[in-house]
Amino acid sequence: MRKLRLSTGYAGSSFYFKAFLVFGIVLVGLVFTIYTQLIVSQLRREIGETSRVYARLWQFAASEAATGAEINVIFEEIIEKSNFPIIVTDPQGRPSSWREVGVPPGDTSSKAARRLTEIYKKMDSKRDPIPIYFGEPKTIISYLHYGDSPMVEKLRVMPLIEGGVVVLFLLVAFIGYHNLKKSEQRFIWVGMAKETAHQLGTPLSSLLGWLEIIKMKHQSGKAEGLTTYQLEEITERMRADIERLEKVANRFGQIGSVAELRLVDLNHTIREVVSYFRTRLPGGGRGVKIEEDYGEIREVKA
Repeated sequence: MRKLRLSTGYAGSSFYFKAFLVFGIVLVGLVFTIYTQLIVSQLRREIGETSRVYARLWQFAASEAATGAEINVIFEEIIEKSNFPIIVTDPQGRPSSWREVGVPPGDTSSKAARRLTEIYKKMDSKRDPIPIYFGEPKTIISYLHYGDSPMVEKLRVMPLIEGGVVVLFLLVAFIGYHNLKKSEQRFIWVGMAKETAHQLGTPLSSLLGWLEIIKMKHQSGKAEGLTTYQLEEITERMRADIERLEKVANRFGQIGSVAELRLVDLNHTIREVVSYFRTRLPGGGRGVKIEEDYGEIREVKA
């Protein structure tokens, strides 16, 4: 029994399409993540530089050279308008000033002090505090603790949000693609079933017709009167219909297999078609004539 080798071309194309889709989305997500991290790193460097400038301004405000107007400008126009969290503590770690940390300015309660201590210790775990000096020799009078701005924090989690959205989109796309392929397969099988019924219907109807002819002659007592030519004709027609049934069954049994091409004589195939239609002309073929004229045609693969 000859084994059929199944074609994997369609499955391979589907696999490559899915692999390309996944690779493309992963690549876009990776580029977006790297770009976002570069921006975050740049913003953090700028915050560090700005914080060191603030520390020097604070140090200048604490010096004897600063006037009252200069101190007001430093605090009201520069430090108070900063957009990232700042906590200034004394050398013992007691908070004295803060901004953008979620604690109201001027809140001197013990609860606020504990909260501020937790915040600046968390800041110190990521960045070293900047000391503020006074006088000669230099004496540390305060420490400036600083952290990332809210924008940096949002940018830091943005790749995670983007990744979640991409994964969700990919999941929905795969589900939709899978449902679409299943729907296409259902339509294909329905169409194949209809085509099978159509192709099987013709030879089956012909066989039923020949059986009905034999049955009628048998019931009328004329079955024994059938000539050898008539019996041979009926047998040959039934054999041809059975061959067509076998051909249809084999054709649908080979769905999904690699087509095996063979050399075919077109003249022979055309003769069979003409013979098939000539016997089915209305009224025994009166008034309709099929003329045949065959030339030399080389065999083709089909």
